[in-house]
Amino acid sequence: MKRPRWTRPYWIIDHFPASRDRRLRWLRSYIDKHYSKKLLEAKKASVSLDRLSSIQDEFHMELSIIDEEVYHRISNQLLEKAFWLRVQVPPVWDQETAHESDDWTKTPFSDTYVLSEAGTAKVRELVRVEEKWRQERRAHWVAYIAAATGLIGALSGLVAVLQKGHGG
Repeated sequence: MKRPRWTRPYWIIDHFPASRDRRLRWLRSYIDKHYSKKLLEAKKASVSLDRLSSIQDEFHMELSIIDEEVYHRISNQLLEKAFWLRVQVPPVWDQETAHESDDWTKTPFSDTYVLSEAGTAKVRELVRVEEKWRQERRAHWVAYIAAATGLIGALSGLVAVLQKGHGG
């Protein structure tokens, strides 16, 4: 993703050997501190309102770029989980109205679709229901394994007693 006028600290944070989520949080924090300092210096220097406005616009644009990547990552992770669980994902286009579904949002910079908050909530709920069903389906095996373990223990104890009784 193309970023505006990156300086060395941006590059270092973006290429640091840590998870992408952590690096995005660090970048967001760095951008917040950097622009807060830049705005404070501009106010002390009594720059024009247009210059202050352009600094704030740059700040919001850079945060929007980071946020967009975060939304992409959240959407992709959730959609991948839904795919592996075979959960039905809401369609991007509403067939009845021939417009975008409320479950999807078009991103401003990369011009792709990500799940909206409503869509994320729907897919998360469907994933939770499916995971709960799968967990309940496997839960009875715990009782069978516990019974089998007890039976094996009892049989090995019986064999030990019978061998001791025969002088073995």
